[in-house]
Amino acid sequence: MSVKEIFLEFFVEKDVEVQDRVFTVPNLITGLGIFLTFFYVLMYVGDWHTSWIPLVVVLVVVSDLLDGLAARQFNQHTTLGKLIDPFRDRLLEFAVIGNILFSDPSGVNVYIAVSIGIFEFLIFALKNKMRKESTSGGFTHTLGKVRLAIHMLCAGIFVAGAYLVSSQEMFSWIRIFNETQLLTVMLVASAMAFGAYLGHYKNNFVNKN
Repeated sequence: MSVKEIFLEFFVEKDVEVQDRVFTVPNLITGLGIFLTFFYVLMYVGDWHTSWIPLVVVLVVVSDLLDGLAARQFNQHTTLGKLIDPFRDRLLEFAVIGNILFSDPSGVNVYIAVSIGIFEFLIFALKNKMRKESTSGGFTHTLGKVRLAIHMLCAGIFVAGAYLVSSQEMFSWIRIFNETQLLTVMLVASAMAFGAYLGHYKNNFVNKN
């Protein structure tokens, strides 16, 4: 599979037949990602083998790409998959935010984290509304993936700086951003995504009625 095909699979939603199945290859991959995310939380809360955290986070992110590829390869797009795939994504995002707050629980970081949570809730509610009114589609899928990519980039920078630098001095250059700056980038991504979702909803539903 070419890089272009992988890019299109991740960022562009396609019209597919959704099956009512549970035990499929994509669902198992997504389930593994969910398990690893909970495992990641236990690792940083319990200060247990934290040097392995970057690898665990990478595996969760990779699972987001692999489940989509597997769904296409085996034609296994399911109703359950449409539910647990975004759940895994949001779970990892908030697990990383929790890790950042666990590392630096300053007041400004808590405020930014709460703000991210509010925007993510608003996005979730608006996307559900658009889905019920059939105004969702490829735009919302692509926008969601772009937002996720920005959040995961911040997550990667944080876990690498927090856990690779402590064990390998050669990775010290990774700490180019502090916790507050990374949370701020995540907040901007969520806020801009919500604004884009809202504009899309108004243009495709409100203004046509």
